Amino acid sequence: MSADGPGAVSADRIGTSGSIYDLGYQRYRGQRLGRAYAFRSLYLHGLAASFGIGRSTRSKVIPIGLFAIALVPALIELGVTALAGEALRPVRLDNYFSLVGTVMVLFGAAVAPELGSRDQRHHVLSLYFSRALERRDYAVARLAALLTAMLAIALIPEFVLYLGTALVRSDPVSYLSNNADQPGLILGSGIVVALQVTGVALAIASLTPRRAYATGGIVAYWFIADGLGSLIASITPPPTAAASQFTSWTHDAVLLSPSLVGDGAVRWFFGTAPEDALARADLAGWVYVLAALVYAAIGIAVVLRRFHRIAA
Repeated sequence: MSADGPGAVSADRIGTSGSIYDLGYQRYRGQRLGRAYAFRSLYLHGLAASFGIGRSTRSKVIPIGLFAIALVPALIELGVTALAGEALRPVRLDNYFSLVGTVMVLFGAAVAPELGSRDQRHHVLSLYFSRALERRDYAVARLAALLTAMLAIALIPEFVLYLGTALVRSDPVSYLSNNADQPGLILGSGIVVALQVTGVALAIASLTPRRAYATGGIVAYWFIADGLGSLIASITPPPTAAASQFTSWTHDAVLLSPSLVGDGAVRWFFGTAPEDALARADLAGWVYVLAALVYAAIGIAVVLRRFHRIAA
């Protein structure tokens, strides 16, 4: 032991390989990509995460599987049309959402927690907010990523059905010419429906860092609201001139069902008559479009406020 005291270390025991250099603080002189680049990177990361791209195979199964399921009605309809012609058309552009609406909700329940809850759970929001990215940028990037993924679910199967129907016809060019307005109707109705599902799903997911709670909350809200709205609509008598105020309210209660709202909005775009509960409610088609946009606006407002106030 060194004679300098019990806490001292002998000089011959100190290694000679370690060195300390005083480099001081230096300014970063590289390119600063800025806020727009950070926003774009976060958006692309969220879009890739929506389909499990860049992650394990297990992470891809649910989103890609749901996307494949959304395509099934279009493929079946094309097969039926190719074999039986126009005699049977169980799947049409105006009723496609009523067939795959549940798939879109399940897709939102699977993906929205990945975008709205995961960063909260791992406490990395402070890393995002300490850079050029602002809080509203983070929220908008996540919304845009989920909306893009939802648009893929909503639009691609319908465009497959539209173009496939043209290809199985004897005169595809004539069909496309006679139905030139269909792409615009597909796009308009798809955007409205995708906005509605995106807003609701990400709003619920952003309220909790627990993925299971977020997924369960989205599914529970959607199907409970659907059940309640559909139940009231099913027991509502057809509207009459002498309808009571209560009966009038029950007609409006169909708007409690987000699926019926989406279906009504799609039918308004395509100009087709409502069926079942929508027919009993007897509301103007534009009311459903407005209601779907209100659902979306409330959901987007919740997401923006949540990430504006959340501790990071």
